[in-house]
Amino acid sequence: MTHPALDTALRVGLVRRLLCIVYDLLLIIALIFIASIPPVVLFSAPAAGGGELQPAFYQGHPLWLAAFYLYLATVVFGFYGWFWTHGGQSLGMKTWGVRVEQWDGRPLTWGVALKRYVWAIVSWAIAGIGFLMSLFRADGMALHDLKSGTRLVKTRRPRQPDAPPEA
Repeated sequence: MTHPALDTALRVGLVRRLLCIVYDLLLIIALIFIASIPPVVLFSAPAAGGGELQPAFYQGHPLWLAAFYLYLATVVFGFYGWFWTHGGQSLGMKTWGVRVEQWDGRPLTWGVALKRYVWAIVSWAIAGIGFLMSLFRADGMALHDLKSGTRLVKTRRPRQPDAPPEA
């Protein structure tokens, strides 16, 4: 499936993408902190050799740790999935004038949002190369854009010299 060409004025560059991510990251850190409280409280057990209570995943149980990370990844997906399927903008994207949509301009479904989220993790996991490839593509798309059939577009068009400023 090939994607339709996007007007150059609407393309989102790497710097703007990263600014959105940094803004959202501040919110996600707070979200992860709050989301970590229930499992830490519910699954605490005495530390090896007695003493203080510690969450089970701190005691070297790889399944607990994997379950905890999967839980946190699900919480973060819930954050992005909600915003992407309800208006196409996370708070960072709204701040920096960016919206995510499918290639045909339709809003994301939960399935498409999950696909984008998983491929975005892959884009980061390969040393950020999935993001950096947007610098070398004429359409400015990153790996997760291509694999999920989505694209980022600017929501604020550049002002024309003779046009009045937007309110």
